[in-house]
Amino acid sequence: MIINFYKNCPFEVTESTIKELLELYEKGKTLSEGRGTSKVIDYKEKKYILKKEVRGGFSSLILPDNFFSISPFYKEIEINNVMKKNGLTIPISLRFGKKYNILCEIYTLTQFFEDCLSLKQLALNDPLDKKRVASAGNYIAKMHKLGLYHSDLNLGNIIFSKEATFIIDFKNSYFYKAPLDKKLSKRNLFRIFQSYLKETIKAGKKLNEEFFEFLIEGYFNERGDEWVKRLSSQNLYLEIKKIIYKIRFRFQI
Repeated sequence: MIINFYKNCPFEVTESTIKELLELYEKGKTLSEGRGTSKVIDYKEKKYILKKEVRGGFSSLILPDNFFSISPFYKEIEINNVMKKNGLTIPISLRFGKKYNILCEIYTLTQFFEDCLSLKQLALNDPLDKKRVASAGNYIAKMHKLGLYHSDLNLGNIIFSKEATFIIDFKNSYFYKAPLDKKLSKRNLFRIFQSYLKETIKAGKKLNEEFFEFLIEGYFNERGDEWVKRLSSQNLYLEIKKIIYKIRFRFQI
């Protein structure tokens, strides 16, 4: 059974439309970024990204790719609409599912931007693009000023088109009282710091302290709180994570 539970696209959506999109997905070009489930498709003379939603992290090792509950995907649409209104994300054009007994396979359609780069790709470059890394920090601060805690804030979920910066993928994220308080803001920023350590060590690259400096500078320029100036990559939590990642990727654990 096909479930169409969100539509914000310029074309009519019927069951045959969704079947056609799924056929295009099978033939589409897989994006190199992410978990390999996002594909570029051509539909009605436009390019889109059609993504099959899958689990990440540890849960992906023990649970099926299909989902028991679709409520997080409804919640993400609400968050996406707020972020879209504030110019911080790429709008979801269409979200639909295929139900198999108690499990549901979820797909998301979004606009495709030519020559997009993720913060992950930029972070591994030498020299760093200061303007874009600072822009990432600036947009994280804007998100926090709205009260949003991003539960999967990593280098792959911040992307840049030629003209704009976007934060994406808000599943299991939450709105708190705006602006997000210091404790939650710091915890969220440390997710992106941790992601930088992970991807840099995994790629066998040398850690670049300027990444942290540029990101913090961009964040401070938007938010202006004094505690931001005291943020640093030199702390016990990140040092422990650094050791864990070095062991993990050395032995491919």
